Amino acid sequence: MPAEFFSGSLGVGVKTHRDAESMAGRRWPQWETKGTPTEAAAAKFEEKPKGVEEGLWFERAFVEQMRMLYGDALSEFLLPHLSEKLRRNKVFTSVFSPDELQDFAQEVFRKFAAALRREGGADHPERFETLANSVCNDVLVSFYQSYFYTPLMDEPYEQAPPVVREMKLTRKQVEALRRAKEPLQYEAARKETPPIPGLDDALRELGIFIGSSTLRHAAEQAGIAAGSHLPVLLLGETGTGKERFAHLIHRLSPRFHRELVAINCAAIPASLAESYLLGHVRGAFTGATSDGKGIFEAADQSTLFLDEIAELTLEVQAKLLRVIHDGVVQRLGSTAPRKVDVRIIAASNRDLRKEVSAGRFREDLYFRLEVVQIKLPALRERRGEIPELALMLLKQINQRREKPRQLTTQALARLEREAWPGNVRDMLNVLERSVLYSHADVIDAEDLKFNCDPPGKDPFAVLPEPCNGFKVEEYLRQARNELFRRALETCKGNQTAAAEMLGVSKQAVNRFVLGQDDNEN
Repeated sequence: MPAEFFSGSLGVGVKTHRDAESMAGRRWPQWETKGTPTEAAAAKFEEKPKGVEEGLWFERAFVEQMRMLYGDALSEFLLPHLSEKLRRNKVFTSVFSPDELQDFAQEVFRKFAAALRREGGADHPERFETLANSVCNDVLVSFYQSYFYTPLMDEPYEQAPPVVREMKLTRKQVEALRRAKEPLQYEAARKETPPIPGLDDALRELGIFIGSSTLRHAAEQAGIAAGSHLPVLLLGETGTGKERFAHLIHRLSPRFHRELVAINCAAIPASLAESYLLGHVRGAFTGATSDGKGIFEAADQSTLFLDEIAELTLEVQAKLLRVIHDGVVQRLGSTAPRKVDVRIIAASNRDLRKEVSAGRFREDLYFRLEVVQIKLPALRERRGEIPELALMLLKQINQRREKPRQLTTQALARLEREAWPGNVRDMLNVLERSVLYSHADVIDAEDLKFNCDPPGKDPFAVLPEPCNGFKVEEYLRQARNELFRRALETCKGNQTAAAEMLGVSKQAVNRFVLGQDDNEN
């Protein structure tokens, strides 16, 4: 997957429906007039500034001010959320100054409090954590447009209402709020994974955008695995960046002095697969007029990336197993073994366990490869990073054009709601088409060009195989709960919109939110 699938820099690409006068008096961030941040500028944010609250990204004076204005309960709940968001978002913290980061946190406080007052969220403390995540993601995107076109706050900071007093939180609700933040406190207090030398530099160099904790965890797994000689199995849907992660592992490995060798197993003709992988001697088959070195010998002392490994035939899989086990290849037509030292990284968009059960993939090869297994999450499983990722992809597209395009916040919201069966590559295609056919400089939601004829897919293909102990009612209950959860997440907690999306009554959604096990519509 090309680097532009993930790389880029924030700061351009968002457009709101504002008049020209509002742009004249806008406040321009300092970094915009100084060009792209240098390595030194980015490095200064690798460590928190002096005088910050321990475990947080903010100065003690700011923390105390939030507590005074919003109360201890909300402050102690929100601040760890914000700190974790900033810790994981290297791009954001490298672009904005500490004062601007505090403005970002201030806006999150304001919008979170407003959402609680508007939706009566104080009556449902079990939703606090979901609401906080939604507000953080929304402000992360809207923060850029707020800086470009209007002052950050709609009202003076000093006039922010004391939320605890205005919402009249009961003692029970305050206790629920404190309980909701306990997992975050535990996460902050837990000993962090030791930094992996060179990981962030390699991510930037390869253009891999990390905008969620799940993808960051996968990157850290790859960084740890890079230092070993063990085979790695990368699993994930089409377009999730498996080849980019293979390059990341190789980039951080001791074999980096040799170029990674990557092949697509699906593109190798079955009749030539053995010769292509292992090599051949002269006369081994018709047309073999000289000895030929195979891919394994070409990758000696380096890393071999076998993409779509499930496409190999069982016969070739057996040959591959021997190479991994013994470290020797035997060219087609020869009996002489040749020693090779190759690090294997394999990838597949299939469920290899199911392929083994179906007899299409060798079980012994599967267990040889899955010593280190890294699962790359689908884009729909990390929706919170979609707006930010879309802006970065758009920036890459604009760099190839004379007249850049921009996305409205409505367009970003539409992108965030999509299922993206083709993941990042799918979204890139939509953006490329939309920019190509757009007659205006600004692309709105209705201007996005989605594929009207997606490839047909069996909706029942992902159902589990029935087996002893399988309970269909339990499976249906879990599936129903997951659909309700996704609808609420997509609709930002709006129960009426979620009910309409699911085709059920608002009462059914409300019963789900309250934890009542009721299957009525």
